Amino acid sequence: MKKVIKSYYERLQPVLLFFEDIKELYEIFQEASSQITIQSNGYEFDNLDDLTKLKKEIVYDIEILCLEPYISLKMEPRNIHLYVAEDSLSSRGVFEKLKSILNNRRKKLTWLTHSPIPPGILMGSAILYFPLFDLLNFPSLKVSTNL
Repeated sequence: MKKVIKSYYERLQPVLLFFEDIKELYEIFQEASSQITIQSNGYEFDNLDDLTKLKKEIVYDIEILCLEPYISLKMEPRNIHLYVAEDSLSSRGVFEKLKSILNNRRKKLTWLTHSPIPPGILMGSAILYFPLFDLLNFPSLKVSTNL
C-alpha cells in the first residue's frame, strides 16, 4: 500500500511588491531548497542579483520556483498562482509563509475589479436613472375614424 501524494494550489489577488519583498520571498524559497530559478520577461535567472540586471523599473510577471520540493510562485498582473507539488509539512510551511507575505502586500480595492458586485451596482443604478419605459417609448399610431 502506498500513500497518494496530494498537491496544493491557491490563486491569490494581485499584489504590489518592491525589490525588498521579492528578496524576502526568495529567502523563504532558500529555506526550502538550494535549487531556485527565477523567470521574468522571457529570461531565466539563477539568483536574485541577476534579476537586477534586467534594468526594468517595473516587472509585471515573475515566477520563482524550486525543484526539490517543487514549489512555484507565479505572479501576473491580475492574479498570483501559488503551487506546492507535495502537501507535506515542510512544503506547506513554506506555502503559508509565502501566502502571508503576499496577503499583506495586496493591492487596495482589488475587489472592485475582481467582483461582479460593482458592475451590477452600476447597471442597477443606470436602470433606475434612465427608466426602462422611457427607453422603449415608441411613437404611438393614430387611427382616424373619418372616412
